[in-house]
Amino acid sequence: MPGIFIDTAGWGHLVDPTQKFHKQASNLYRSFRSQGSRLVTTNYILAELMALLMSPLRLPRAKIIAFITALKSSPHVDILHVDAILDAQAWQLLLPASEPGSTQRRSTTARR
Repeated sequence: MPGIFIDTAGWGHLVDPTQKFHKQASNLYRSFRSQGSRLVTTNYILAELMALLMSPLRLPRAKIIAFITALKSSPHVDILHVDAILDAQAWQLLLPASEPGSTQRRSTTARR
């Protein structure tokens, strides 16, 4: 599922107009939408976003709920739900192939 990955800070700057990079985040968001790009995030990021918006940003609860509800229902946003299997797969991608516990295999290419 190719797309543009948006993290907690990206969503935070988009939703809160008092943030330093709000204008840039808004411009990027509009640009991605106009290009038909898929926006990708995770359920972990949405949980972290809720905490960020409640404190330290202290946005009104109704605004927070409305924003996250809009993300969850948007046809332009794919939310990956991290579970134990996906977490283990991500960890394997992080480990070098030579690291103990890694199940990655190095790909080899025949040289001519």
